[in-house]
Amino acid sequence: FVGLAKVLPHLAPLVAAILLIPAPFAAFNSYRKRKLLDTQSGLESIRSLPWRQFEELVAEAYRRKDYKVRENNRGGADGGIDIKLEKDGQVHLVQCKQWKSQKIGVSVIREMFGVMVSEGAASVSVITSGTFTREAGNFAIGKPVDLIDGDRLAALIRDIRSILSRPSP
Repeated sequence: FVGLAKVLPHLAPLVAAILLIPAPFAAFNSYRKRKLLDTQSGLESIRSLPWRQFEELVAEAYRRKDYKVRENNRGGADGGIDIKLEKDGQVHLVQCKQWKSQKIGVSVIREMFGVMVSEGAASVSVITSGTFTREAGNFAIGKPVDLIDGDRLAALIRDIRSILSRPSP
């Protein structure tokens, strides 16, 4: 133990450096996501985003609405869950569909409802830059399923930006 006690003070700066290396990357990533939301000018700018940035935009919008946000950063299949949200002790799931022209059909909504039930979540939101079919809307009625189309998403982002740009009283 005496030998270890002599070596540890010399290792402390190295261990501290290793632990601090991720901090600037995390700060930059956070800044980048905030900037992504702040620079959106409407539905067309949202539709022009690559799918990964679309998911980051949605996550940042919920983060600013005081949700605890866990993004699915793994590559490959996500089991239908792109973002997990937590607020007031409840879990909410989000599936992002960055589809510009194709409508989201009822099969996607049924699948996400099943994922919500199997995960024990309070609700699920399916968010698209496009639209939903009438069947998808009908299926969601009376269920804890929120369908957010491109127009609603653009309005949500506009509202978040306007709230945050107002001066404090």
